[in-house]
Amino acid sequence: EFDKGSESLKAMIRGSEFEWLCANIESEIEGLDFAGSKVVTIAGIELGFVGIISTDNDGYPLGKRSSYEGITFSDDLTTAISACNTISSECDFVVLLSHMGFNRDQQLAQQNAACDWVAGGHTHDLKCEKINNTHISQNNKNIRYATIAKLNIDNGTISSVEYEQVDMST
Repeated sequence: EFDKGSESLKAMIRGSEFEWLCANIESEIEGLDFAGSKVVTIAGIELGFVGIISTDNDGYPLGKRSSYEGITFSDDLTTAISACNTISSECDFVVLLSHMGFNRDQQLAQQNAACDWVAGGHTHDLKCEKINNTHISQNNKNIRYATIAKLNIDNGTISSVEYEQVDMST
């Protein structure tokens, strides 16, 4: 969302009815303050969400460097693993909102059992697979697909999770 610079991003944030999460950003720009994670309670289950953006362009996301003036980023994979591990002690289910790309999402799943679901982007793949105990979904681009996770809850515990990729054109 940095493609058009920080002023455009701030306008998107102001117009949003949701919180923006990014664990690996450090901003000196007023109005670009991000929480790294959030825990929400739904049906008695604690769901943890962590946001992460790629740093595969010499420590920055892809795009013009001028879009990132006043902003620095920590390593995406290292920060994602740490943030998921930290929040997992507070949650029953951890979702990483990833913009690292499919290969980095796979690396995270191979190294980190604390993340239950990686809802990924950046590489615009259409993928829905499980590595270790981590489900990874990539939903193409331009909101063509969405992944729905159905958590089955028995006696206050998640008994199973089902994932379905939905074609948004239908």
